[in-house]
Amino acid sequence: YYVAKELLTTERTYVKDLHLLSRTTSQSEGNDVSKVFSALYQLHAAFLEELEYRVKHWEGRQTRLGDLLLGLLDQLNEALGVYRETTASVEALVQSGCPMGGVDPVVRLLRYRMLMARFVSLYGDSVTGYSGCVRALDALAESVGGLLEPLSNALRLAELQRELLGLDGPLLAAGRYLLREGCLSRVGRSKSPQNRLVFLFNDCLLYSGKGVSSSNQFRIHGCYPLRSLRLSRSDLGFTVEVDDKTTTFVASCPREGDAWFADLTAALEAVVSDAERPLPLATATNGRTARKSCESLGPPDEEEGGSLATSSATDNLLNPNSSLHVCWTRGLSLTYTDYYKSAVNQISGFLLRKFKNTHGWQKLWVVFANFSLYFFKGHQEDVPLASLPLLGYKVSLPGPDDNIRGDHDYVFKLFYKTHVYFFRVESEYTFSRWMACLSSCTSPS
Repeated sequence: YYVAKELLTTERTYVKDLHLLSRTTSQSEGNDVSKVFSALYQLHAAFLEELEYRVKHWEGRQTRLGDLLLGLLDQLNEALGVYRETTASVEALVQSGCPMGGVDPVVRLLRYRMLMARFVSLYGDSVTGYSGCVRALDALAESVGGLLEPLSNALRLAELQRELLGLDGPLLAAGRYLLREGCLSRVGRSKSPQNRLVFLFNDCLLYSGKGVSSSNQFRIHGCYPLRSLRLSRSDLGFTVEVDDKTTTFVASCPREGDAWFADLTAALEAVVSDAERPLPLATATNGRTARKSCESLGPPDEEEGGSLATSSATDNLLNPNSSLHVCWTRGLSLTYTDYYKSAVNQISGFLLRKFKNTHGWQKLWVVFANFSLYFFKGHQEDVPLASLPLLGYKVSLPGPDDNIRGDHDYVFKLFYKTHVYFFRVESEYTFSRWMACLSSCTSPS
């Protein structure tokens, strides 16, 4: 029942995402991406309606999921046409202005496969429609699964192109991949440390600072081509040298410093062994500062880490909870693997929430996506009441000092500095699923 309920709750969120994608992606001649999302929305909305009915009338019908999912998969064969050809699909989705949610149809197939495997582990191969469902899922996953990595990378590069000011050339180029992004302190010879957002690609190292603009965007300060870069280790970070210009970057903790140095070392080794690499950005000429007029913006404001009200879930440029801004304020970094984990570990459902110094529990519809928790009154709501970015948070069981009553089972704790939240779920299965998903983007406790 709880496996089926997870399928239901995540399908509710997915249908809303498809509806949003169908409205926000642009339509142009020869680009039918918006129509594809509209068709997917219609299919999944009908699937959701039947799924709602079956879960509501679950008693005695626990094996009737495979046939329902098989019927959906038969129709998805045609609807997923835009995801068949990797190169054409990436180009079409990027040109439509599609956000990172453009990978959701591919990720959703992986989620169906995972949930069906759990379902069958409980009831065996006798589940109605199981064999046909598995065959259909495997065929679809094989036909579109190769798109996940290149599409995720291309959509992220397109997002960065929109979010960063001062780029003289396109970020999105054939063969360019984002390896790591995050906040480091840049130490110059005669200046105090300045916080910078740093982006490591497989052909260049780019860094930016927070610009003073109404759009809350970051402005490019410099970009070094990896081919002419020399690297050495420093305390909590690394030093790069290009054309006799030396710059030291320092991380917020040893773990971050080790991760940056390891990824940069691997990228440099790959550049040496691979003669075919995309050209550096136009701003990277001789590795010199791209925008000299935008020097030093000082350290970031202290981040509160609490639940922030939001009026728009789609405006990343003005959203202080976007991954760029959270990395900036908390001194963290992200890799492609982190984005992949975030995509495949999305979950949603009703939770009971309690703050550290309160006694009552509040029932909320909670969506975990994009490294954040989004809180709604109910699953029909379009705009969240608040959101909580989880990068840097830790998840654990409540301790003796947390004063959680013994009769409250299935409670987990999220905390960052002085910010503490408790959440309750309804079953052991649901508890294990939320803990597993949240652990994918939180720090070890």
